Amino acid sequence: MTTFGDERWRPHLDTERPAVDRLVRIGAVRLCPGPRRAGGPGEHCDIRLHHPGPAGRPAPDVVLRFQGTHWVAMDGSGNGIFVDGARLSAVDIRDGQTIAIGDPRRGPRLTFQLAAPAAAPTASADPPQAHRPTPPPTGQWRNPVKPTEQATQRMPAKLITHPEPAQEVAQRIVAESATQRIPAAPTFGRTTKPIRLTPHGTPPAPEAGHPPPADQPAPAGEEPRGRGLVERMTDATRKLLAARPDAGSAEEGPATSRLPLKPGARTVGVAAYRLGSTVDGRELLSDISFTARPGSLIAVVGPSENRTTALIELLAGLRPLGSGVLTVDGHDVQAEPDWVRSRIGVVPRHDAVPDCLTVERALGYAAQLRLPPDTPAATRDRVVDHVLDELELTPHRKTRVAKLAPEVRRCASMATELVSRPSLLVVDEPNAGLDPAQQSHVMAVLRRQADLGCVVVLATTSLAHLNMCDQVLLLTPAGTLAFAGPPVQLESAMGTTDWSEVFAQVGADPGGAHQAFLDHQQASGSLPSAPPAVAAPGRPPAELTTGQQLGLAIRRQLRLFVARRVSFLFLLLLPFALGGLTLLIPGDSGFDRAGRSAPNPHEATEILAAMNLAAVLMGILLTIGDLVGERQMLRREQSVGLSTPAYLVAKITVFGLVAAIQTAILTAIVVAGKGPPVHDAVLLRNATVELYVSVAATAVVSMIIGLALSTLGRSQREVLPLAVPVILASALFGGGCCRWWAPGDSTRSPG
Repeated sequence: MTTFGDERWRPHLDTERPAVDRLVRIGAVRLCPGPRRAGGPGEHCDIRLHHPGPAGRPAPDVVLRFQGTHWVAMDGSGNGIFVDGARLSAVDIRDGQTIAIGDPRRGPRLTFQLAAPAAAPTASADPPQAHRPTPPPTGQWRNPVKPTEQATQRMPAKLITHPEPAQEVAQRIVAESATQRIPAAPTFGRTTKPIRLTPHGTPPAPEAGHPPPADQPAPAGEEPRGRGLVERMTDATRKLLAARPDAGSAEEGPATSRLPLKPGARTVGVAAYRLGSTVDGRELLSDISFTARPGSLIAVVGPSENRTTALIELLAGLRPLGSGVLTVDGHDVQAEPDWVRSRIGVVPRHDAVPDCLTVERALGYAAQLRLPPDTPAATRDRVVDHVLDELELTPHRKTRVAKLAPEVRRCASMATELVSRPSLLVVDEPNAGLDPAQQSHVMAVLRRQADLGCVVVLATTSLAHLNMCDQVLLLTPAGTLAFAGPPVQLESAMGTTDWSEVFAQVGADPGGAHQAFLDHQQASGSLPSAPPAVAAPGRPPAELTTGQQLGLAIRRQLRLFVARRVSFLFLLLLPFALGGLTLLIPGDSGFDRAGRSAPNPHEATEILAAMNLAAVLMGILLTIGDLVGERQMLRREQSVGLSTPAYLVAKITVFGLVAAIQTAILTAIVVAGKGPPVHDAVLLRNATVELYVSVAATAVVSMIIGLALSTLGRSQREVLPLAVPVILASALFGGGCCRWWAPGDSTRSPG
């Protein structure tokens, strides 16, 4: 039998929910609900099932997951799990539930027994007797039983006023031989006394005669190779939970969270009641109702991609509600947009992470923007470290986002949203542009985030991993629901498990599909009759001041400018190149008036025209492709509180400084090669300074024009041609395309 030693796995439960189905018992070992429990033949599995299987590190046969109110057994290997001979992909665990794995007759079976609630501790007349544990049958369980202690769960102070009763309902899982027939159901787990808890949840003292066996290190050379994604993520979760401080800390949140949650977060979930949306008089969505408890993974699919995207934007708060009520953690999204803003994370279809920054720096800036302004720097760093560890991005923390694999880049986009620990994570097309292996990686990450207590809603056109979801929302081409429920209920509701046939049915008769769905809900009693209860409005979260936002935006813009190495090198060398070209203008009089015998009587005019054109060119090239490349990132950061004026002022400040440096280099080269101006200054005391200021002002104005042009296109390919007429106009009105002469002055005549 596999034991978990002293590891604690604690779910985040509703404070008003009775303590039911909150731990599972395997023999005498208590297993509190965690992200996942695996059963199979591999050493990495929590429940050892000895039966022939592939060598190496096979996938688990069955995966047990806690749903917040009950346990669910899911097929982990694709061989199937069977109940009464029927093959299913997921089964809700009930008292006395028996499932067969791989084969309905000869496959190993798991029997689940729901124990009665533990009675209050009473004094025992019989002293505890020491005895030696009976070894389990050969080939059934591994490792001796190790008593564990029940870890306490600490809820937010404002939600509870007294400790939870120390009553736990246990389930016991019993594994049977792989060759045993189904009618026989012997139990191999030994019966032990239930472990008791004190009223305040303190760990009970170990009983006499039951010393915990010492952990035996694994022999060298037996470490399994080829660790799968789910196993690596499970190990990462255990490390995170083991590294947390003791539950006595007043600031510690539930064990399924990285850091303290906001009061009320992840306790209610998401409730949608008759949502609707209309655009230009055309109804996109109507009559969308569903609920999602914390820990749910929900997929939105349908024949119309526009409808699924519209629902995702509606849930994310990016599209106004036309009708209905949407609540997150009990708060109305439409009525309290500022309050729920920090509770919803949105991962757009296109990555909204600066590709020139490292993963660690990108998450650092995201944490500074999204976390409360009084968050210490050490806490922000700890948040970033935890998110990197959870999403398996720690090996890539020093890697530029542009160099990441596509699936890892998607995880980096998710990480920027997870630093604020949202209650709802909305993801638009997480599998777009990914191959099947990369899709599996991203879906495993999303499944794990849901297991940690977050409601994850994703819109997808990939149907390969829908069995990993708790619910599937199927939209008709008319924007109504045709199905809403676990994937295992698809056949009973739609008559088939083939999604292509389902889509064809829904597309052929959208109204009939929606009416059939409503009839099914009404018959089952699940049709919502009233909108969800809405909590009292809460205080909006604290935001960064304008000065703090400006400082953050300036620091990030400087980092972005330097991090774009090719662009940085080009803009650094550009003033030297333009200054050198200016020196090629013939003549030796410089800025002085040329004599009648001078080889180029228009030298001063040509120098000024060249410097003016150079300033315009440098300013335009500084910013022409800037805003168009950050549009997605800007929109998302605006939705989480970034001030648009602070963003623009930061860009003008940084690029204005760069333009001033460039024009200083240009002016220095020209003055060094052609000499300084010889005439007195008009506005300033120094003619050279006045020349520099005029050229720098031209570059700054051109930089602002470049920013404006950058907003007129959707890509750099559309924006760059707009710079051509601006540069030509500057050359024309700068006097560089023609020579002026006075009548009768042969020295100034053209030609």
